[in-house]
Amino acid sequence: MNNSFTTENPQQQTQPTKLPSAVIWAVVVICLLPFCLNWMGVSFSAIELGLDLDAVPTMRSPQLLDAMHRTLAGSFIQTILEWIAFCATIFTAILAFSHFTIKRDVITPILGVTLLCAGIMDAFHTAADRLIDAASETSDLIPFTWALCRLGNALLTMLGVGLLLLINPDRWQRSVAMVSGVSLGFGILVYSVIYFCTLQETLPQTMFSHGAIARPWDVISLVLFAISGIFIYPLFYRKYPSLFAHALIVSTIPNSATQIYMAFGESALFDDCFNIANFLKIIAYLVPLTGLILDYTYTHRELKCVNDELCQVINDRDRIQTNLQASEAQAQIKLQQLEQTLQELQKTQLQLIQNEKMSSLGQLVIGIIQEIGGHVGFIHGNISHVSNY
Repeated sequence: MNNSFTTENPQQQTQPTKLPSAVIWAVVVICLLPFCLNWMGVSFSAIELGLDLDAVPTMRSPQLLDAMHRTLAGSFIQTILEWIAFCATIFTAILAFSHFTIKRDVITPILGVTLLCAGIMDAFHTAADRLIDAASETSDLIPFTWALCRLGNALLTMLGVGLLLLINPDRWQRSVAMVSGVSLGFGILVYSVIYFCTLQETLPQTMFSHGAIARPWDVISLVLFAISGIFIYPLFYRKYPSLFAHALIVSTIPNSATQIYMAFGESALFDDCFNIANFLKIIAYLVPLTGLILDYTYTHRELKCVNDELCQVINDRDRIQTNLQASEAQAQIKLQQLEQTLQELQKTQLQLIQNEKMSSLGQLVIGIIQEIGGHVGFIHGNISHVSNY
Protein backbone atom coordinates (compact mmCIF):
# COMPACT_ATOMS: atom_id res chain seq x y z
CA MET A 1 0.00 0.00 0.00
CA ASN A 2 1.53 3.28 -1.05
CA ASN A 3 1.76 6.27 1.18
CA SER A 4 -1.17 8.42 0.16
CA PHE A 5 0.58 11.62 1.13
CA THR A 6 3.48 11.25 -1.31
CA THR A 7 2.92 12.98 -4.63
CA GLU A 8 5.24 14.53 -7.15
CA ASN A 9 3.27 17.71 -7.49
CA PRO A 10 1.53 18.99 -4.33
CA GLN A 11 -0.75 21.21 -6.39
CA GLN A 12 -2.10 18.12 -8.21
CA GLN A 13 -2.53 16.18 -4.96
CA THR A 14 -5.83 14.39 -4.56
CA GLN A 15 -7.42 13.80 -1.20
CA PRO A 16 -6.00 10.62 0.38
CA THR A 17 -8.55 8.09 1.58
CA LYS A 18 -6.23 5.51 3.12
CA LEU A 19 -3.94 5.60 6.12
CA PRO A 20 -0.23 5.59 5.30
CA SER A 21 1.26 2.12 5.18
CA ALA A 22 3.66 3.07 7.99
CA VAL A 23 0.72 3.60 10.34
CA ILE A 24 -0.84 0.25 9.42
CA TRP A 25 2.41 -1.63 9.90
CA ALA A 26 3.00 0.14 13.20
CA VAL A 27 -0.41 -1.05 14.43
CA VAL A 28 0.35 -4.64 13.38
CA VAL A 29 3.76 -4.58 15.08
CA ILE A 30 2.30 -3.15 18.29
CA CYS A 31 -0.32 -5.92 18.35
CA LEU A 32 2.30 -8.65 17.89
CA LEU A 33 4.97 -7.14 20.14
CA PRO A 34 3.44 -8.18 23.52
CA PHE A 35 3.21 -11.80 22.35
CA CYS A 36 6.84 -11.74 21.26
CA LEU A 37 7.93 -10.18 24.54
CA ASN A 38 5.95 -12.80 26.48
CA TRP A 39 7.68 -15.50 24.46
CA MET A 40 11.01 -13.94 25.47
CA GLY A 41 10.02 -14.04 29.13
CA VAL A 42 8.79 -10.48 29.67
CA SER A 43 5.67 -10.30 31.86
CA PHE A 44 3.14 -7.49 32.09
CA SER A 45 1.25 -9.00 35.00
CA ALA A 46 0.27 -6.74 37.89
CA ILE A 47 -0.99 -9.47 40.22
CA GLU A 48 0.42 -8.98 43.71
CA LEU A 49 0.11 -11.17 46.74
CA GLY A 50 -2.52 -10.06 49.18
CA LEU A 51 -1.61 -7.94 52.16
CA ASP A 52 -0.22 -10.04 55.01
CA LEU A 53 -2.56 -9.13 57.83
CA ASP A 54 -0.35 -10.83 60.41
CA ALA A 55 2.53 -8.54 59.49
CA VAL A 56 0.43 -5.37 59.57
CA PRO A 57 0.89 -4.70 63.33
CA THR A 58 4.66 -4.80 62.92
CA MET A 59 4.73 -2.38 59.98
CA ARG A 60 5.41 1.26 60.28
CA SER A 61 3.02 3.68 58.61
CA PRO A 62 5.15 4.24 55.43
CA GLN A 63 5.67 0.49 55.06
CA LEU A 64 1.97 -0.21 55.47
CA LEU A 65 1.07 2.47 52.92
CA ASP A 66 3.60 1.08 50.45
CA ALA A 67 2.31 -2.48 50.93
CA MET A 68 -1.28 -1.36 50.36
CA HIS A 69 -0.33 0.46 47.16
CA ARG A 70 1.53 -2.60 45.88
CA THR A 71 -1.52 -4.72 46.57
CA LEU A 72 -3.62 -2.32 44.47
CA ALA A 73 -1.07 -2.01 41.65
CA GLY A 74 -3.22 -3.97 39.20
CA SER A 75 -6.23 -1.81 39.91
CA PHE A 76 -4.17 1.36 39.43
CA ILE A 77 -2.75 0.15 36.12
CA GLN A 78 -6.19 -0.78 34.86
CA THR A 79 -7.58 2.61 35.85
CA ILE A 80 -4.76 4.44 34.06
CA LEU A 81 -5.13 2.40 30.87
CA GLU A 82 -8.92 2.67 30.83
CA TRP A 83 -8.91 6.43 31.33
CA ILE A 84 -6.33 6.87 28.58
CA ALA A 85 -8.67 4.96 26.26
CA PHE A 86 -11.59 7.09 27.39
CA CYS A 87 -9.62 10.31 26.80
CA ALA A 88 -8.78 9.07 23.29
CA THR A 89 -12.50 8.75 22.53
CA ILE A 90 -13.10 12.26 23.91
CA PHE A 91 -10.43 13.72 21.63
CA THR A 92 -11.85 11.74 18.70
CA ALA A 93 -15.34 13.11 19.34
CA ILE A 94 -14.02 16.68 19.66
CA LEU A 95 -12.13 16.43 16.37
CA ALA A 96 -15.16 14.79 14.74
CA PHE A 97 -17.42 17.69 15.69
CA SER A 98 -14.73 20.18 14.64
CA HIS A 99 -14.62 18.35 11.31
CA PHE A 100 -18.41 18.76 11.10
CA THR A 101 -18.20 22.52 11.69
CA ILE A 102 -15.70 22.81 8.84
CA LYS A 103 -17.08 20.42 6.22
CA ARG A 104 -20.67 19.96 7.44
CA ASP A 105 -20.43 16.22 6.85
CA VAL A 106 -22.69 14.28 9.27
CA ILE A 107 -20.77 11.01 8.81
CA THR A 108 -17.78 11.96 10.95
CA PRO A 109 -19.65 13.29 14.02
CA ILE A 110 -22.03 10.31 14.07
CA LEU A 111 -19.12 7.88 14.07
CA GLY A 112 -17.35 10.06 16.63
CA VAL A 113 -20.39 9.85 18.90
CA THR A 114 -20.50 6.06 18.61
CA LEU A 115 -16.84 5.85 19.64
CA LEU A 116 -17.47 8.29 22.49
CA CYS A 117 -20.38 6.18 23.74
CA ALA A 118 -18.14 3.12 23.61
CA GLY A 119 -15.58 5.10 25.58
CA ILE A 120 -18.22 6.05 28.14
CA MET A 121 -18.94 2.37 28.65
CA ASP A 122 -15.21 1.84 29.16
CA ALA A 123 -15.31 4.59 31.76
CA PHE A 124 -18.13 2.67 33.43
CA HIS A 125 -15.89 -0.41 33.42
CA THR A 126 -13.20 1.67 35.12
CA ALA A 127 -15.64 3.02 37.67
CA ALA A 128 -16.73 -0.54 38.41
CA ASP A 129 -13.39 -1.03 40.13
CA ARG A 130 -14.78 0.26 43.44
CA LEU A 131 -15.40 3.81 42.19
CA ILE A 132 -19.18 3.46 42.06
CA ASP A 133 -21.75 1.82 44.29
CA ALA A 134 -23.23 -1.23 42.61
CA ALA A 135 -25.53 -3.93 43.87
CA SER A 136 -23.27 -6.78 42.71
CA GLU A 137 -19.84 -7.85 43.90
CA THR A 138 -16.86 -6.00 42.44
CA SER A 139 -15.14 -9.29 41.54
CA ASP A 140 -18.13 -10.11 39.33
CA LEU A 141 -18.79 -6.57 38.11
CA ILE A 142 -15.32 -5.93 36.64
CA PRO A 143 -15.21 -8.92 34.22
CA PHE A 144 -18.89 -8.46 33.36
CA THR A 145 -18.48 -4.76 32.56
CA TRP A 146 -15.43 -5.60 30.45
CA ALA A 147 -17.41 -8.09 28.37
CA LEU A 148 -20.34 -5.67 28.20
CA CYS A 149 -18.11 -2.77 27.11
CA ARG A 150 -16.44 -4.79 24.39
CA LEU A 151 -19.81 -5.95 23.10
CA GLY A 152 -21.02 -2.36 23.30
CA ASN A 153 -17.97 -1.14 21.40
CA ALA A 154 -18.53 -3.60 18.56
CA LEU A 155 -22.31 -3.19 18.43
CA LEU A 156 -22.40 0.61 18.78
CA THR A 157 -19.89 1.11 15.98
CA MET A 158 -21.70 -1.41 13.79
CA LEU A 159 -24.97 0.37 14.57
CA GLY A 160 -23.52 3.78 13.67
CA VAL A 161 -22.01 2.53 10.42
CA GLY A 162 -25.17 0.60 9.57
CA LEU A 163 -27.26 3.71 10.17
CA LEU A 164 -25.11 5.66 7.73
CA LEU A 165 -25.36 2.86 5.17
CA LEU A 166 -29.15 2.77 5.39
CA ILE A 167 -29.80 6.51 5.26
CA ASN A 168 -28.52 8.96 2.69
CA PRO A 169 -26.11 11.29 4.53
CA ASP A 170 -26.16 13.70 1.60
CA ARG A 171 -29.74 14.57 2.53
CA TRP A 172 -28.61 15.51 6.03
CA GLN A 173 -25.59 17.61 5.17
CA ARG A 174 -25.21 20.55 7.57
CA SER A 175 -28.02 19.07 9.69
CA VAL A 176 -27.28 19.85 13.32
CA ALA A 177 -30.62 18.28 14.26
CA MET A 178 -29.56 14.95 12.73
CA VAL A 179 -26.27 14.89 14.64
CA SER A 180 -27.94 16.00 17.88
CA GLY A 181 -30.69 13.39 17.54
CA VAL A 182 -28.27 10.52 16.94
CA SER A 183 -26.03 11.70 19.79
CA LEU A 184 -28.97 11.89 22.16
CA GLY A 185 -30.23 8.46 21.11
CA PHE A 186 -26.86 6.78 21.65
CA GLY A 187 -26.39 8.63 24.93
CA ILE A 188 -29.74 7.44 26.29
CA LEU A 189 -29.00 3.88 25.18
CA VAL A 190 -25.62 3.80 26.91
CA TYR A 191 -26.93 5.38 30.08
CA SER A 192 -29.81 2.89 30.24
CA VAL A 193 -27.44 -0.07 29.93
CA ILE A 194 -25.09 1.28 32.59
CA TYR A 195 -27.91 2.11 34.98
CA PHE A 196 -29.46 -1.32 34.51
CA CYS A 197 -26.17 -3.06 35.28
CA THR A 198 -25.60 -1.14 38.51
CA LEU A 199 -28.99 -2.30 39.83
CA GLN A 200 -28.40 -6.00 39.25
CA GLU A 201 -27.41 -7.98 42.34
CA THR A 202 -26.55 -11.10 40.35
CA LEU A 203 -24.57 -10.86 37.12
CA PRO A 204 -23.88 -13.59 34.54
CA GLN A 205 -20.55 -15.32 34.85
CA THR A 206 -18.26 -14.14 32.09
CA MET A 207 -14.91 -15.53 33.25
CA PHE A 208 -13.92 -19.22 33.40
CA SER A 209 -10.31 -19.37 34.56
CA HIS A 210 -9.89 -23.12 34.07
CA GLY A 211 -11.72 -23.42 30.77
CA ALA A 212 -10.24 -23.67 27.30
CA ILE A 213 -11.69 -20.24 26.63
CA ALA A 214 -11.29 -18.03 29.69
CA ARG A 215 -13.80 -15.43 28.50
CA PRO A 216 -16.42 -16.84 26.09
CA TRP A 217 -18.18 -13.48 25.87
CA ASP A 218 -15.05 -11.97 24.36
CA VAL A 219 -15.27 -14.51 21.55
CA ILE A 220 -18.62 -12.98 20.62
CA SER A 221 -17.00 -9.54 20.44
CA LEU A 222 -14.13 -11.04 18.44
CA VAL A 223 -16.60 -12.41 15.88
CA LEU A 224 -18.39 -9.05 15.69
CA PHE A 225 -15.13 -7.17 15.13
CA ALA A 226 -14.13 -9.69 12.46
CA ILE A 227 -17.47 -9.27 10.67
CA SER A 228 -17.11 -5.50 10.86
CA GLY A 229 -13.55 -5.50 9.57
CA ILE A 230 -14.20 -7.95 6.73
CA PHE A 231 -17.66 -6.95 5.53
CA ILE A 232 -19.32 -3.89 7.10
CA TYR A 233 -16.47 -1.37 7.33
CA PRO A 234 -15.10 -2.11 3.82
CA LEU A 235 -18.63 -1.68 2.43
CA PHE A 236 -18.89 1.63 4.24
CA TYR A 237 -15.45 2.66 2.98
CA ARG A 238 -16.35 1.87 -0.64
CA LYS A 239 -19.49 3.97 -0.33
CA TYR A 240 -17.93 6.87 1.61
CA PRO A 241 -14.14 6.70 1.13
CA SER A 242 -12.21 8.76 3.65
CA LEU A 243 -9.29 8.52 6.04
CA PHE A 244 -11.67 8.10 8.97
CA ALA A 245 -13.57 5.25 7.28
CA HIS A 246 -10.31 3.49 6.45
CA ALA A 247 -9.13 4.01 10.03
CA LEU A 248 -12.21 2.10 11.22
CA ILE A 249 -11.10 -0.87 9.12
CA VAL A 250 -7.57 -0.72 10.52
CA SER A 251 -8.90 -0.35 14.09
CA THR A 252 -10.37 -3.86 13.88
CA ILE A 253 -6.80 -5.21 13.99
CA PRO A 254 -6.06 -4.06 17.58
CA ASN A 255 -9.69 -4.66 18.57
CA SER A 256 -9.46 -8.27 17.41
CA ALA A 257 -6.07 -8.69 19.06
CA THR A 258 -7.56 -7.36 22.30
CA GLN A 259 -10.30 -9.97 22.19
CA ILE A 260 -7.84 -12.77 21.40
CA TYR A 261 -5.64 -11.90 24.37
CA MET A 262 -8.65 -11.72 26.69
CA ALA A 263 -10.56 -14.76 25.42
CA PHE A 264 -7.67 -17.18 25.11
CA GLY A 265 -4.95 -15.80 27.36
CA GLU A 266 -6.37 -14.28 30.53
CA SER A 267 -6.70 -16.45 33.61
CA ALA A 268 -7.16 -13.82 36.34
CA LEU A 269 -7.81 -10.12 36.79
CA PHE A 270 -4.77 -7.90 36.21
CA ASP A 271 -2.69 -10.75 34.80
CA ASP A 272 -0.41 -10.49 31.78
CA CYS A 273 -3.03 -10.80 29.03
CA PHE A 274 -5.47 -8.59 30.93
CA ASN A 275 -3.06 -5.65 30.91
CA ILE A 276 -2.02 -6.30 27.31
CA ALA A 277 -5.65 -6.26 26.22
CA ASN A 278 -6.29 -2.98 28.04
CA PHE A 279 -3.25 -1.45 26.33
CA LEU A 280 -4.28 -2.65 22.86
CA LYS A 281 -7.73 -1.20 23.42
CA ILE A 282 -6.04 2.21 23.63
CA ILE A 283 -4.41 1.55 20.26
CA ALA A 284 -7.81 0.61 18.83
CA TYR A 285 -9.17 4.01 19.88
CA LEU A 286 -6.09 5.89 18.72
CA VAL A 287 -6.34 4.57 15.14
CA PRO A 288 -9.57 6.51 14.29
CA LEU A 289 -8.10 9.51 16.09
CA THR A 290 -5.04 9.19 13.86
CA GLY A 291 -7.30 9.12 10.81
CA LEU A 292 -8.92 12.40 11.84
CA ILE A 293 -5.56 13.99 12.63
CA LEU A 294 -4.23 12.98 9.20
CA ASP A 295 -7.40 14.35 7.63
CA TYR A 296 -6.74 17.68 9.33
CA THR A 297 -3.12 17.49 8.18
CA TYR A 298 -4.25 16.97 4.60
CA THR A 299 -6.79 19.79 4.91
CA HIS A 300 -4.02 22.09 6.13
CA ARG A 301 -1.80 21.07 3.22
CA GLU A 302 -4.66 21.55 0.79
CA LEU A 303 -5.39 25.02 2.17
CA LYS A 304 -1.70 25.86 1.99
CA CYS A 305 -1.58 24.78 -1.66
CA VAL A 306 -4.70 26.84 -2.40
CA ASN A 307 -3.21 29.84 -0.61
CA ASP A 308 0.04 29.43 -2.54
CA GLU A 309 -1.91 29.27 -5.80
CA LEU A 310 -3.91 32.36 -4.85
CA CYS A 311 -0.72 34.21 -3.95
CA GLN A 312 0.76 33.17 -7.28
CA VAL A 313 -2.37 34.38 -9.10
CA ILE A 314 -2.27 37.67 -7.19
CA ASN A 315 1.42 38.12 -8.00
CA ASP A 316 0.76 37.34 -11.66
CA ARG A 317 -2.10 39.83 -11.75
CA ASP A 318 0.03 42.47 -10.05
CA ARG A 319 2.78 41.86 -12.56
CA ILE A 320 0.31 42.00 -15.44
CA GLN A 321 -1.21 45.18 -14.03
CA THR A 322 2.25 46.72 -13.71
CA ASN A 323 3.01 45.76 -17.29
CA LEU A 324 -0.33 47.18 -18.42
CA GLN A 325 0.35 50.42 -16.59
CA ALA A 326 3.79 50.62 -18.20
CA SER A 327 2.27 49.84 -21.60
CA GLU A 328 -0.41 52.46 -20.99
CA ALA A 329 2.24 55.02 -20.10
CA GLN A 330 4.17 54.17 -23.26
CA ALA A 331 0.95 54.39 -25.25
CA GLN A 332 0.29 57.84 -23.78
CA ILE A 333 3.78 58.93 -24.80
CA LYS A 334 3.27 57.51 -28.29
CA LEU A 335 -0.11 59.26 -28.47
CA GLN A 336 1.44 62.56 -27.51
CA GLN A 337 4.14 62.03 -30.11
CA LEU A 338 1.51 61.20 -32.71
CA GLU A 339 -0.49 64.30 -31.79
CA GLN A 340 2.64 66.42 -32.06
CA THR A 341 3.49 64.83 -35.41
CA LEU A 342 -0.08 65.39 -36.57
CA GLN A 343 0.11 69.04 -35.60
CA GLU A 344 3.40 69.39 -37.47
CA LEU A 345 1.87 67.66 -40.49
CA GLN A 346 -1.10 70.03 -40.34
CA LYS A 347 1.27 73.00 -40.23
CA THR A 348 3.25 71.58 -43.12
CA GLN A 349 0.04 71.02 -45.04
CA LEU A 350 -1.01 74.62 -44.47
CA GLN A 351 2.38 75.80 -45.62
CA LEU A 352 2.15 73.61 -48.70
CA ILE A 353 -1.31 74.96 -49.48
CA GLN A 354 -0.06 78.52 -48.98
CA ASN A 355 2.94 77.86 -51.17
CA GLU A 356 0.70 76.33 -53.81
CA LYS A 357 -1.55 79.35 -53.69
CA MET A 358 1.42 81.67 -54.00
CA SER A 359 2.74 79.57 -56.86
CA SER A 360 -0.62 79.73 -58.64
CA LEU A 361 -0.81 83.47 -58.06
CA GLY A 362 2.68 83.92 -59.43
CA GLN A 363 1.85 81.94 -62.51
CA LEU A 364 -1.31 84.01 -62.95
CA VAL A 365 0.65 87.24 -62.65
CA ILE A 366 3.23 85.97 -65.11
CA GLY A 367 0.45 85.02 -67.52
CA ILE A 368 -1.10 88.46 -67.18
CA ILE A 369 2.25 90.14 -67.67
CA GLN A 370 2.93 88.03 -70.71
CA GLU A 371 -0.51 88.83 -72.07
CA ILE A 372 0.02 92.54 -71.45
CA GLY A 373 3.48 92.30 -72.94
CA GLY A 374 2.02 90.71 -76.08
CA HIS A 375 -0.49 93.49 -76.52
CA VAL A 376 2.11 96.14 -75.83
CA GLY A 377 4.40 94.56 -78.41
CA PHE A 378 1.56 94.48 -80.92
CA ILE A 379 0.79 98.13 -80.32
CA HIS A 380 4.45 99.07 -80.48
CA GLY A 381 4.89 97.17 -83.73
CA ASN A 382 1.93 98.78 -85.41
CA ILE A 383 2.32 102.32 -84.10
CA SER A 384 4.54 103.29 -87.09
CA HIS A 385 1.88 102.21 -89.48
CA VAL A 386 -0.66 104.27 -87.63
CA SER A 387 1.68 107.27 -87.81
CA ASN A 388 2.12 106.92 -91.62
CA TYR A 389 -1.56 106.48 -92.10
